[in-house]
Amino acid sequence: MDLSNPALHVDFLDVWQQHDEAPEWGSSRRLDIDLKTGELQYQTVKSDQLKGSWESSLMIRSFGGRVQVQGNPSKWGRSEAVALGCPSIFEAVKVYNGVLAELNLPLFHYPDRIQVLGDGGAIDRTVLKGPRVSRIDIAANLILGSSESVAHYLNWLLTQRVGHRGQPFSVKGELSVLAGSRRTRQRACYGKADEVLEQIKRWRRKRIGDIESVTDYLNALRERLHRDGWVRDELRLYTDYLSRANLAYIENWSDETMKEQWQAFKVDAQEVGAVIDWKSEVVVRLVARGVGERAARQRLEVLLAWMGGIDVGPGNGRSQATFYRIAKDLREVVGVDIRSRPNVVTLGSRSQQLARPVTARVATLADVQALYEGLPELSDVA
Repeated sequence: MDLSNPALHVDFLDVWQQHDEAPEWGSSRRLDIDLKTGELQYQTVKSDQLKGSWESSLMIRSFGGRVQVQGNPSKWGRSEAVALGCPSIFEAVKVYNGVLAELNLPLFHYPDRIQVLGDGGAIDRTVLKGPRVSRIDIAANLILGSSESVAHYLNWLLTQRVGHRGQPFSVKGELSVLAGSRRTRQRACYGKADEVLEQIKRWRRKRIGDIESVTDYLNALRERLHRDGWVRDELRLYTDYLSRANLAYIENWSDETMKEQWQAFKVDAQEVGAVIDWKSEVVVRLVARGVGERAARQRLEVLLAWMGGIDVGPGNGRSQATFYRIAKDLREVVGVDIRSRPNVVTLGSRSQQLARPVTARVATLADVQALYEGLPELSDVA
């Protein structure tokens, strides 16, 4: 797997600046896009938790001469955040400035360079004053090829470490792993289909008339993400690290900065050959033999039960003819006979022969276009 040159984009950005002309709002406001008209909507909120697909929202604060924008610029004005969005931090700031202009708030700009004079009037140092980045998420989409491979890949990540200090991954959900510190840097990987599922659940709780059309769209999208095994890989950079790495100011980011940061906090071992996925291979071979996918998965369940010492023969919910048909398929595909007692040595040898590495590749523009082909347009579901 080669992630040395991934197609990265800004997935989350938190930018703030001090400005003498910034009005006092006195509270936080969340901005949402009306799905039908495209117009901004405003709502006073107490929370700034913004994550997920489909909904577009940004948090805008203006208080004490400070203007802050927080949210996912790659998702702003879009149906969801699966596809690649803002290719650079500069494009992300353009999205923010478009919103600030509508609100008549000061726009983000390159910082001012202020020269500090020392004794005798000579220039002692130059300091920057202006918008600062307090958090940025850089993301890439990986395609594993199947839903089963997602779990194998994330389980493999739990054996790996990131960064020069070798920080380990830990489980943060059913299909989500995380490494690093919220004070500095984190690497997060999670199944994209599961994230969309959470959005479906949130939409189900909304009281709007066209809820079914919205969830139908998301369900169709989730099914494709699940089928092809899409994984989100995110690098999250926080305030302490950005300040220490001299990346708190926008002007210090170049076209190569995202890739450099990605490489600086990547998984040490990029080889995924240690991931054994023989169960998926059983299903693939059964399907190639002409067995339907659902029946192939049922045969795999029979095989696993037999390996666990469970009696799977006739009289246990299946006829003798069905049992012998399943036994024949497994015998020709896997090389073991479920009519006999399982042999640990034989099973170990057969499974190793079937084992294949889980391969991951970075999603391309063509992959994204294929993902959306045939799905309802936004106007159809809004």
